[in-house]
Amino acid sequence: MGDSRGYWLGFSLVKGIGPARVRALLDAFGDIGVAWNANAQELRQMGLGQQLTETLIETRGRLDLEAELERIDRGGFGLLTWEDPAYPERLLEIDAPPPVLYVRGGISTKTDGRRRSSVRASRRDMVKMSHVRLPLPLPGTG
Repeated sequence: MGDSRGYWLGFSLVKGIGPARVRALLDAFGDIGVAWNANAQELRQMGLGQQLTETLIETRGRLDLEAELERIDRGGFGLLTWEDPAYPERLLEIDAPPPVLYVRGGISTKTDGRRRSSVRASRRDMVKMSHVRLPLPLPGTG
């Protein structure tokens, strides 16, 4: 997969993997794609327990990340990850920022030496959002 957003999305869909574990995976493997494709032994060696390793491998086997990204794109949504310049700087400063943000509307960044973002969505967009099924669980719930 050439689009790393898929790997970020994949981890956000694994029950039991939240911000702290995503950070640990990045620290251990250096790259979100390498972490996603790590084998069971590598995952256990970096600190994932047996049950979570099994859950990750099972989820990885049943997800079609490209299809999930297409579904999100068709719904008019975008994904922001910790790696994206548009990811809100202030949100990165909290203890456990969500690794993935689903966005709809305009995303703008201001470049005055500090990374900032704003997400603009109309009331109509917010109503539409309430009728679009996103992959569950949402990031940060695991």
